[in-house]
Order: sequence, then structure tokens, then C-alpha cells
Amino acid sequence: MLTLKRLKLTNFLSHEETEIDFKQDQKSLIDGISGAGKSSIIESIIWVLYGKGRTDNRFLITDGKNKAKVVIDLVDGAEGIRIERSISDAGKQAVTVEVTDDWESFEPIKVSGLRQTQEWIERDLLRASYSLFINSVAYPQDNIENFVKQSASRRKDLLMEIAGSEDYAALYTESKNKLALEAEKMARVETRMDDKEQVVESAKGAGEEKLKLEKKLIELQRIEKTQLTPEIDRLKLLEARKKQDEEKLQTLNRELLKTVSEEDETLHNIASERKLLSVISNEEEVKKRLATFDKEKLVAEKKEIETITKIHYQWTNQMHELMSRKPNVFDYDPQIEKLNQKIIEIVRNSDTRCPSIENMVCPKLEEQVKAQTMYFEDQLNDYTEKKATTKKELDNWNKEVEMLGKVDQPNEIRLFEVNESLETVASLEKHLEGLEHEKKLNSMREAQIATLIKKEQELGLRHKKLEADILKLQAESKTIEDVGSKLTDVLSQLESLKKEMMEVNTDLTMWDMLIKSGSEAQNGLVELKKELDGIKYNINALKAVNEAFGSKGIRTMIIDFFVPRLEIKVNEILSQLSDFRVEIDTQRSSASGEGVIEGLFINIVDAQNRRMEFSSYSGGERLKIVVAISEALASLQKIGFRLLDELFIGLDTESTENFALVLDKVQDRFSQLLVISHLDTIKDLFSDHIEVIKQNGVSTVV
Repeated sequence: MLTLKRLKLTNFLSHEETEIDFKQDQKSLIDGISGAGKSSIIESIIWVLYGKGRTDNRFLITDGKNKAKVVIDLVDGAEGIRIERSISDAGKQAVTVEVTDDWESFEPIKVSGLRQTQEWIERDLLRASYSLFINSVAYPQDNIENFVKQSASRRKDLLMEIAGSEDYAALYTESKNKLALEAEKMARVETRMDDKEQVVESAKGAGEEKLKLEKKLIELQRIEKTQLTPEIDRLKLLEARKKQDEEKLQTLNRELLKTVSEEDETLHNIASERKLLSVISNEEEVKKRLATFDKEKLVAEKKEIETITKIHYQWTNQMHELMSRKPNVFDYDPQIEKLNQKIIEIVRNSDTRCPSIENMVCPKLEEQVKAQTMYFEDQLNDYTEKKATTKKELDNWNKEVEMLGKVDQPNEIRLFEVNESLETVASLEKHLEGLEHEKKLNSMREAQIATLIKKEQELGLRHKKLEADILKLQAESKTIEDVGSKLTDVLSQLESLKKEMMEVNTDLTMWDMLIKSGSEAQNGLVELKKELDGIKYNINALKAVNEAFGSKGIRTMIIDFFVPRLEIKVNEILSQLSDFRVEIDTQRSSASGEGVIEGLFINIVDAQNRRMEFSSYSGGERLKIVVAISEALASLQKIGFRLLDELFIGLDTESTENFALVLDKVQDRFSQLLVISHLDTIKDLFSDHIEVIKQNGVSTVV
């Protein structure tokens, strides 16, 4: 039996963070002033299970928050189930279900997606739709979908849902669909049997036709083997020989053209090489001019000047660096002389004698003179130190200049002259190298000319030989007969023969297939007869199942079983609240009186045994009927908890007290009971209270 273990609300309506633990046998009154948030607890349980609230889901979110979430833990025997449902301010809803056997590790159920998960909760866990749940297990405040307000057909469906007969309807539909499939299958089998019978009839006499065709095929194969094929082989051999001669002749002609082209090219190359031969001149004049220069001496002189230039460059950089560090020279002597004069004047002109005591030194005046003297002495010492420091820095700098000394000035004009002479020497040497290269080229060209002359002679001999070979091959080719037209005729005869043989083979294949098809069709008829008998058996069985699960079968038996028991339970509770009773019928005559309407019809019978419509009773009396039916439906459920939210508003004092007795008995039928009521008579039934308070718009469970 399914019971509550824990409920947690996060930003749901007025509850920001609320958590409630439930005991297995807990019967509690949810108490608090109006508007404290009591109904939100009942509504959160319904919402987390079904995703339906009293308003649009987005308005279930606490003001100022962007998401609401409810988590509920349920116990089903040894198994625990945790359901978590959330809704965002964008209207996106999510739900997850996990199971556990130790409340420490959880595993998700093997379904995914919002729709599939919701189906699992209703079908496999609660075994109740939303409409059935709020008419039996839970009774939310202002329930607009209570049992008595439903149509007669819908009330009957709810009762069938309690009985678990929705599977019977599915079985009825499934058997009906399978019956249609079997009927289609039988029609297909009968059609196949007709087809096979036609094949068996067509196969008669096929053996004789096949024998005639086999004899014709043997004669055609003989002609092909003994006449046409040998002649084709002979003609193809002659054709191949003639083709080889033609290809050889083409090859010789190509070689002849290539040889003539090479002869022309060789003669052209000989003429070109002869034009390139040059005359070597003025070599001795260049050598005489080169002998006027001493290259080694010029190189040594250049190196010496470059070394002096480098040294002078380094000395210049060092001298510039020294000049940048030369101390600033300042003449401190005038200031020193001036300060000495001031000190002498102060000592000489200061009178330290006391005005009141003759010939006595006044300490105060003496102190003033001493202070003035010390002021100028401090300045004097400062200038004296600066003078000494400046002199020391200048002496050190002069020593560095003296140590650096002086170096020789480089002769840039002579360096230019030396470089110019070396460039002339290089130019003359390069000219001599060019002359040597020309001499070598001439030698190579003369050798090349000799080679080309030899090649031209060889090409001439080859030219004559190719012309002789071509004339000889042309004479031999004329002796071979023209086999092209003969071969074409014989090949055409062979093609016609093969085409006729193919047609015979095709006909043979057709007769073979027909004979085989006739045999297979005969065997298939036996199998199809067995299959048809099986289908007829299945159809008869499915008709029986279809009738059993139809509207007049098992479901009618279930309704006939449950309706009397529901009527007894309703009247058992109603007798403690009022002096009238309820009769429940499953059929009613149509308005025309010519037919019967199926459903679940509720009739009220008063103390005088008069049958009245439900709508003819007052609000309090109707509420008594609703309460009685709701409690009767709840007693048929397999869920171990009950949720009642202000179910008793509208009852008079006596009816309320009577219902209190009923509710007291209800507590014995359910493991857990949560009730919201402002009536003291109802409150007195509960020793366990869940107190809800609201502070600054936020609901809290105390």
C-alpha cells in the first residue's frame, strides 16, 4: 500500500522552503488561520503527482522567484519512490522519478520524457487518473470535478478504472484488431490458393514441349561446333596476320618520318655550332696590364689602413663617452670667501656684554651670536666639501683622458686609391677567366660538330634501309586475300544461330519454371490448406475473446459486481449523515423510450421512498451525498493515504457531528490522513496538528 514519507516545497505558492516528514500511521490536522498556506500543502501533493494545480502552473511560483519545485517521497512496501516536479517562469515543466531500497542510493525509472514519466506515475504507481484521484484519495477545496458532477458515462469509466478494468477495454480493442487482421490474412490465403490452383492447371503438358525444344537445341549446338566456329577461327587468323602487317607498315613509316626529321635537325645543329665558333683575341694585352699591379702589396696596405680606421673609430667612441661624463666645474671660492667675511663681521661686531651688569657676558646674547656663526659655518663647510668633491671628480676624469691617449688618423684618400686598384685587378682577372672559358667552349663545339657529322651519316644509312623494308612489306601484303567481308558474313550467321539458341533456352527455362511452379504450387496448396484451417481456428477463438471483453462481457460483470458494493458503502456513510439514501443504476431508458442508455446514474430516495434528482436537493444535502460517494470511492482504492481540504463546509451542526463520527471511522481504514478544516468538531478528532503560519507573505510549518 502506497504511503507518504516526506514532502518538500521550494518557492511553491507562499512556501519558500517547507519540509514535512510523515509517519506510517499519521493522522494529522493541518491547522492555521485563513490564508496561512494550508491548502498549498494538499495542492502541492496533487501537483507533484499529476502536474495540475488550481491555476496556471506559472502562477504557482512564489512572487519574485523564477522556479518552483516540489519533491515527494513515497513508500510502497520495501521500495521507496522519489518524485520531483518543477516549473519555470517560462512555463517549462520537468518531472523525474527515482526508486530506492535504502533511501541512500537512487536509480531512475526506465522511462524518459514528461509524457512517458507521467503515464508511469498514473498507470504503474498510483493506478489512478487525475479525475479518479481527486474523487477518491484527495478532495481539494472547491473541487469542480467531483464524482456526482461527471456525466453518467464518465462516472462509469471512473468506477471501471477503480476495478482495474481498463486492461479489459484494451484487450477488447486488441482482440478486435487481431480479428480484423486474421480476416485479412484468411482472404490473402484464399487468394494465394486460387493462384496456385491456376499454376497447377497451366503446368499440364509442359513436359512434351520441353522435350521438343531440347532436340532443337542439340541440332543448333552441332552446327555451331562443326561448321561456323572452325571457319571463324580460320578467317580470324588471316585477319590477325593482315592486321599485324598493317601495324608493322605503319611503324616503319613512322620511323622513316622520324629519321628524316632527325637528319634535318642534325644538319641544322651542325650549321648552328659552326656559327658559334669564336676568335680569341687581346689575351696578351690583358696579361701585360695585369702585371703592372702588385696585388699582394695592395691587399696588405688595405688591411693596414682598415686596422688603423677601426682603432681610430673605437678611440673616438671612447673619447665621446668620456666627454659626456666630464664633471661640471664650478668656482666655489667666491662663496667661501664671502661666508668667511660674514663670520668675521659677526664675531667682530657682536657685543655680548650685559646691559645691566658692566663687563659681564650675557649668555643669551652670546647664544644668539653663536647660532648666527654656526649657520654660516655650516654653509661654509658645505661649500668646502663640494669644492673638494668637484676637484676629486675632475682629477679622476683627467687621468682617464690621459690614459686614453691619442691614435693615428686613417688615410681615407689612400684607402680609396687602393680599393680602386684592387677593383681593376679583379676586373682584369675576370676578363682572363672569360677568355679561358671561350677557349674551352670552342674545343667542345668542335667535338660536338664531329659527333653530329657522324650521326648524320648513320641516319642516312637508316633512311635507305627503312625505305627498302617498306617496299618489301607492301609487296607481301598484296598476296593476302580480303577476309573482312567473309568474316562479317560468318559472324552474322553465328549471331543468328546464338539468338535462336537463346530463344530456345529461354523457352526451356520458362517450361522448367512452369513445371517447378506446378510442383511447388501443388505442395503449397497443402500448406495453405493447413494455414487456412489455423486461421479459421484463430478467428473463432478471437470472436470468443472479443465477446468476452465487449460491453456485454466481463466489463458488464465487473460493473454488476462493483455497483451494489459501492451503493452499500455510500448508503452506509450517508445513513449517519441524513435520512435519505442513494440508488445507483447502470442503465436508463432513452428520452424516446425506444432504447437504453449505458452509464452510472445516481438516484436519491428520501424518507418517504420518493426518487428525486440530485439537483433538487439543497447545497448541504448535496454535499452529504458528495461526501458519502467520495468516501465510498476512497475505500475501494489501494492508496494508503487520504487528503481532505475543507470537505465539510456547508454541513449543519448535526450533520457535521455525524460526519465527525464517519471521519473517525475513516481513520481506521487509512494508514495516513491529512485534513484541513476550520470546524472545531472536526479539529477535536485529531491529536496531531501540523501548524502553518505566514509571516511577511511566507508560509512556514511550525
